[in-house]
Amino acid sequence: MMTPISEDSYVIDDTRKRRFPIVFYDGKYHIKNNPAVPVYGEIGFAIETNDYLNDSWNKCGINLIELYVDDELYFSHQISRFSFDESRYINSLIDYETYIGLRRRFQKTWVEPGNKLSTYKFVKGTGTFIAEGDATHKIQIVLKDTYGNSSTLEFKVKSKPNTFNKPTETFVKEFNYNSDNLFRTGDIQLEIPKGALYKNLKFQYKTIPAAPGFYSERHIIHNNSVPLHSSVDIKIRVKNLPSELESKALLVVIDDNTERYWAAGGKFEDGWITSKIRIFGDYSVKIDTIPPTIKPLSIKKNTTLTESNRIRFKISDDLAGIEKIEGILDGKWALFEYDAKRKIITHKFDKERFTFNKEHQLVLTVSDYRGNKAIYKATFWR
Repeated sequence: MMTPISEDSYVIDDTRKRRFPIVFYDGKYHIKNNPAVPVYGEIGFAIETNDYLNDSWNKCGINLIELYVDDELYFSHQISRFSFDESRYINSLIDYETYIGLRRRFQKTWVEPGNKLSTYKFVKGTGTFIAEGDATHKIQIVLKDTYGNSSTLEFKVKSKPNTFNKPTETFVKEFNYNSDNLFRTGDIQLEIPKGALYKNLKFQYKTIPAAPGFYSERHIIHNNSVPLHSSVDIKIRVKNLPSELESKALLVVIDDNTERYWAAGGKFEDGWITSKIRIFGDYSVKIDTIPPTIKPLSIKKNTTLTESNRIRFKISDDLAGIEKIEGILDGKWALFEYDAKRKIITHKFDKERFTFNKEHQLVLTVSDYRGNKAIYKATFWR
């Protein structure tokens, strides 16, 4: 992949990034048909790559990636270890837009200014290539695994001055990655702290009218193809919300392709919903008045125990999410372990604390983050 970085740069007369298919011959990888790709300005290169073990199609990671321009080292990145606290910088290591859109991971051979990942060995400038004048350049990307096996991608680019009119880019405000940023209208306030962005951002924003069942306009906050490194504070003004439903209001993020939505939390205060978000996207306000669901897996008809050593339930919530699980067994608090991935809670009988061969009473209460509760009661023999 080749990505125009600066405002005046392009790849094949286009300001958008371009992907190229790869073929292998003469011991190296090449761009298909071996063209000298016309480019101009500041260009970033990225590559999609996997490593494989012998006799296996399990995908492994690349240990070392290097970029050479006319045999000069521009970039070197080696992953041996890194801190867990650095994990989110992977959003900047890869081309995040392509990952969100296509679920394909192209690893960049340049470093964005807000990317503090510690595994870069060498970077000339930022690792990007400045195409000027009228010349052809050899580009090599060298890959190595942990056992020293290597592969090389080699291709050519040709510097060619810009001869086309660049389309006008529309935005409402420019944010600096290295400072605190504030965007505010009468219906929204967004605070993006220093370090939350990996590079400067030409911020885009618009609204569309509220859809039925929503209690604010739909705020289109840039787009989810731009990653955030940390949470940002958001406030959205609520519209036409009955006072008795204020405690049930929450922020939701809406998928602009499927129109499905999911909870983004928040708290109602003085006509606004305030929350913290980790992704850009479409946001609005909904209410949640529906209690969670409780489905018994170990008790039949509220009376018959079907598992000898445990009690299990499947629980779920339609929007706000499960906040609290409280089990009372024979009048005493009972521990339920929560497998959030499978949405199953389990209580295992403790031989030291549980009396067998008698009738037992169970009361299970499951609450969501908007105070909606579901209660399940059973009397069983064990």
